[in-house]
Amino acid sequence: MLCRVWVVSVLGLLLLSLSNIFLTLKMIGPREEFSVCRSSPPQFTSDLASMKQINLTSYLAFLRDTHTLSDAHQKPCGDPEWAIESSSTPPQSAFTVDVFSGRWDTRREYKIHDSVYRGPRYPTLARESQVTLATQSSVDRLFWIVQVARHWLGPISIAVFTPDVEFGIAKEYLKYLISCFPYVGDKIIIHFAYPKDRPPRPLDAESSGDFLALCHEPVTVLKNLLGQRSKQMMAWREKLSYPQNLLRNVARQNCHAEFVFIVDVDIVTPPEMFEKLDAFLRTSAVQSCDKCAFVIPTYEIDEKAPLPSNVSDMLALVQAGRARPFHEKVFIHNQFSTNFSLWQANVGEWLDRSGRATESPVFISHDVTFEFFYEPFYVARDAYPAHDERFVGFGFNRNTQTYEMLVAGWKFKVLAPIFSIHWGMQTKKGRPRWRETQNQNNRKLFEDFKREITVKYKSDPLGMMKPKPKPAPLSWKRGKTAS
Repeated sequence: MLCRVWVVSVLGLLLLSLSNIFLTLKMIGPREEFSVCRSSPPQFTSDLASMKQINLTSYLAFLRDTHTLSDAHQKPCGDPEWAIESSSTPPQSAFTVDVFSGRWDTRREYKIHDSVYRGPRYPTLARESQVTLATQSSVDRLFWIVQVARHWLGPISIAVFTPDVEFGIAKEYLKYLISCFPYVGDKIIIHFAYPKDRPPRPLDAESSGDFLALCHEPVTVLKNLLGQRSKQMMAWREKLSYPQNLLRNVARQNCHAEFVFIVDVDIVTPPEMFEKLDAFLRTSAVQSCDKCAFVIPTYEIDEKAPLPSNVSDMLALVQAGRARPFHEKVFIHNQFSTNFSLWQANVGEWLDRSGRATESPVFISHDVTFEFFYEPFYVARDAYPAHDERFVGFGFNRNTQTYEMLVAGWKFKVLAPIFSIHWGMQTKKGRPRWRETQNQNNRKLFEDFKREITVKYKSDPLGMMKPKPKPAPLSWKRGKTAS
């Protein structure tokens, strides 16, 4: 009897040892190959499992621990334009800028270089997709494009502001991102713009090194590169107004899909939004409405909150007080016309009826009752008025554009159950004083703008040009008006 037990124990230990050896060999063995013909970059299961757990604080640490797939040995199939660059490494011609080429903006204050880099899959995606995401960024916020590209599986057009040595920084950092995060460089088209009196300057040879050994540390790389800006440069750089509207127009002008989704670089979308939005834009209801702008509700969430992967998660964060409408505390008029309470009620009813939170078609929740200062993030056919480039810096840069759309006859419709997010709850305390100075400067420009728009379209739907009522004359009694 004891002999029999001993034999069983030995066999058990032997089987356990063999299974451990097998698992060890599997872990150290070569990574499983992925099909290169799939329509979107591969997502590792560890990524998908982790995304629900991350927040802004841990996001960059998450990226450092995330494996990326190298496409260096993969060959494209089906489309010859794929073959422009089959490697994740940018070609030698990428980011080559000749200051004597490029084009001027309408006021000849900025030089623009279109398509300094084009991802290998961008042409195919642009042809096959209904919508392109267009965004813009300064160099110090470029790391956000990693998060944007991780979830948005369609084409992306980005315009980057690159004055002086920030051109060299942008060039090195974007090459690094494209090489280390193939899903970024795969589907993106990049453009540079800079002031005429701050032409591009490359980094010193010793400042630009091989950062590919630091693929797991994107923030460290960017911080090191930004350290190349001298104190003398920062003295004028911090006062330099950021030409948001110019950059928005540049990014949009280089889109090739029928519809454009213009967002700021720190506005990210949840998983599967591109696929759902792309399908919605192919419906007859959309195709029959030439002047419809489809609003994507935008929430700002607590930076320690988990990333909402669907509308149920989003509503749960709102209920817990960990999410609120974008800019609600900073400037409520910014998104007020979206009517988030109505959207949440409509989505709640829809969830009760359908019981579906993930696999769901996009639908129109309600129409917008437009009020001035409204500046939503929206998707529209690429035929709407451009952003007025006289508005430089902060204030009156987006709301003037949506106001012109209203005057031109566009209608705004809020979509559900999709949404976008801004990580971090914004407050007025976190805003520098120079933003208010820029806002006041742009307010003066707005007086001319509204007159021009009224004349251009022969319409004044919000009564912007009506004379302001004169204050009633004061009576002889202090503080009372004459009857």
